[in-house]
Amino acid sequence: MAIGDIIVGIDIGSSKVSLVVGEVNNFNQVELVYTVEHKCKGIKKIDYIFISHTDNDHINGIMELIELSGSDLKIKNIILPLIKNYNNIIKKSCEKGININYVNTGSKFNLKNDFSVTCIHPDNGYIYSDANDYSAVYILKKDDFKMLLTGDIEKKAEDNILKNKDVREELKNMTVLKAAHHGSASSSGEEFIKLVNPEVTVISCGINNRYGHPKESTLEMLKKYNSDIYVTKECGQVMIRYTKDKFYVKTL
Repeated sequence: MAIGDIIVGIDIGSSKVSLVVGEVNNFNQVELVYTVEHKCKGIKKIDYIFISHTDNDHINGIMELIELSGSDLKIKNIILPLIKNYNNIIKKSCEKGININYVNTGSKFNLKNDFSVTCIHPDNGYIYSDANDYSAVYILKKDDFKMLLTGDIEKKAEDNILKNKDVREELKNMTVLKAAHHGSASSSGEEFIKLVNPEVTVISCGINNRYGHPKESTLEMLKKYNSDIYVTKECGQVMIRYTKDKFYVKTL
């Protein structure tokens, strides 16, 4: 099974949180997987899989993981927004004994040693015309390290997020931003990027993708706010590591 093109490692004492984010060129997508890998042991269980929305480039790899769940790999929870078109995931998860949890703004998962994942979109009852705008948006937080995962949201969803005063405070000065919708021009509005002010931005997109992602306007917007930009179709897989109040980024 292919893995995503952003790998995040967060040390939490005697264990390491491993996260997989992003698309790969053959669309075997793993949206966000949380597991605790104890030293000297392989990964035998996945505590949480967080899903943003239903596009195939965001769920195909998750279906593969669910198929693998059994004696050798235990998946405990799948987290997703309440939206149509998840029937296959829900059916297969129930067959495998995996818990399904639905999220909206304010849903929070305190995972281990002050590491948390918080959903900041969509609001309960949020009206959307495009499923991309109903993507679940997550903030990963450990100490001063904050990473924003935006799914495929567009400017309408960004504007809705900005209306929430409490969420605005959480969004300020992100350590890492996974840019929305593969760097599309329909996302990454200036008010949103100015507030998020990411130290590092990763844009997940395939080589020779038919949409021409990322768009130059998105790159210019990020450069305007002095973000260090990593585009996976150019640099390959990106690894982000946080440990003891420090983080670094390297490409593989």
